[in-house]
Amino acid sequence: MTDSSTLFYFLYGFATLFVASGQRLVCSELSPESRTIYDFKAWDINRSHEVNLSKYKGQQEPGANGTEILNGIKYIRPGGGFVPNFDMFDKIDVNGKNEHPLYTYIKNQCPPTSEEFEDDLEYSPIKVSDVRWNFEEFLIDKTGKPRLRFSPNVPPSFIKSDIEKLLKEKENPNSTI
Repeated sequence: MTDSSTLFYFLYGFATLFVASGQRLVCSELSPESRTIYDFKAWDINRSHEVNLSKYKGQQEPGANGTEILNGIKYIRPGGGFVPNFDMFDKIDVNGKNEHPLYTYIKNQCPPTSEEFEDDLEYSPIKVSDVRWNFEEFLIDKTGKPRLRFSPNVPPSFIKSDIEKLLKEKENPNSTI
């Protein structure tokens, strides 16, 4: 794993944090913690101020890393000089000594996707709960609670039904999916 960054996506009233994609692991049963992802802050893409994630509850927002992503949006996809009118966030570390508190929280709510780990990683400390690869996914419900964690080899089409179930849910984090 050479890149420990993440993308935030807030879709149609529920949030998904696509990170680091086989296993489908239920998260919310691990801890009855009352915090949610909306209790955290993240730096905006220009690192000019911290943004309280509570402002995105029920909103939509894609984001990733600085100038490269902004230029990609402006000139490539969708291109045509497009400038986003929503907040975008700076890259964060999802593992290691500079791990963002948001990921400490999320990983503490979800079981690890594997008990084994690669040896030549570029960060430390290494923990069994760490995000394994860029396509590991966490599904977060409308209330900001982590509900599912998927290992990197789960195809996105497998996750579709879980997303659809969460979209239909009322704000009840105790229901099962």
